[in-house]
Amino acid sequence: MKQPWHLTLELIDADPVLLADLERTYSFLLEGPKQIDMTRISIPYVFPYTAEDPLESGVTGFVVLAESHISIHSYQNKGTSYLDCFSCRVFEPENFIKLAKETFGSLRYKFCLIDRNSQTIIDKGEVMCYNEETGNMRGFIRHTC
Repeated sequence: MKQPWHLTLELIDADPVLLADLERTYSFLLEGPKQIDMTRISIPYVFPYTAEDPLESGVTGFVVLAESHISIHSYQNKGTSYLDCFSCRVFEPENFIKLAKETFGSLRYKFCLIDRNSQTIIDKGEVMCYNEETGNMRGFIRHTC
């Protein structure tokens, strides 16, 4: 399914050590666009954030793409990360989800796909597991609009 998507992704129960790793987040933003056939036009910007409430502390990163951007906000003390892949060009959302899941050690996630042309929600759901053999999220718990 190739369309110009806006993908929002929430990684749940991700590995706290991986989420807190600034270099891993930088590498994800540096190399990740290539994995989904997008063109990075800036270096990744990655920042640690220490909040008064440790649950709100984490890592934030952003990279500008010729097609738009990818951003990430991770909270290692919650085991959660929020990612946004906004593109003016077609891409395979499953490839982005797989890359994020593998990079940050998450088997559970929520997602929402928005058609950029009509601004309509195409698909959203929660995936409780991931088929490692097929590398596919389809066929698991999914709620379609």
